[in-house]
Amino acid sequence: MITPRWIKGRKDTHPAAPLWYCISCPVETTELARQVLCLAMLSAGSYCDIKTRRVGDMVWIVPGAAGLALSWGDGMAALLSLVLGTAVALAARTLGIFPGGDCLCLVALSAVLPSVRGVPVVLFVAPIAVLGCLACRIGMSVRRNLGGMVRGTLFLGISDNPCRKALGFFLLHRRRPGDRFGLPAQRGDRLRFRIPAASPDLPQDFEGFVCPAVPAIPAMLAATALLMIL
Repeated sequence: MITPRWIKGRKDTHPAAPLWYCISCPVETTELARQVLCLAMLSAGSYCDIKTRRVGDMVWIVPGAAGLALSWGDGMAALLSLVLGTAVALAARTLGIFPGGDCLCLVALSAVLPSVRGVPVVLFVAPIAVLGCLACRIGMSVRRNLGGMVRGTLFLGISDNPCRKALGFFLLHRRRPGDRFGLPAQRGDRLRFRIPAASPDLPQDFEGFVCPAVPAIPAMLAATALLMIL
């Protein structure tokens, strides 16, 4: 970080020095604005994702447009970042890893904050979000299934083979009263393993095993904050 010449050697620093320093160092100011905008965008998206599992498109479009405006002077670097983010989002959508809203978040993220210290943000955030959601899904399922396993009623009425039951212990759990989000993961006496790329409301009359829908935006927020701190 370069200190302006008029500050060097001064014993007393004028209270307005931070303001003048920001004006004289537009690169640092722009980077700070990007980080603040990125954290605000992901925080708003995380709140909506946790509450309803649905995030409005404008949560991503408005900050994304502002991020492109901040990157106007970066030229080809900003364009490449946007192309990279779009490619990662399309791949995640095609493979069913993330729903459409989360993929739009990745595109907006690549526009708002292309990189941190040379590391493409979207390439750092996407894998960590996937692993974080998987870890939360496993932890939630195991915690809920332990009681049924102890009582011997966990797979009551399920005729699947032991391998599928073992996998279901880590990835699925029986629906409890109050569960709103997820995908039905049982058809008759068989378990169904599905990637919860969408998070619809569970049918009110469904009883049985469900695939928990873990919100991915909070994981993206945590991964982005971690990259900024490291």
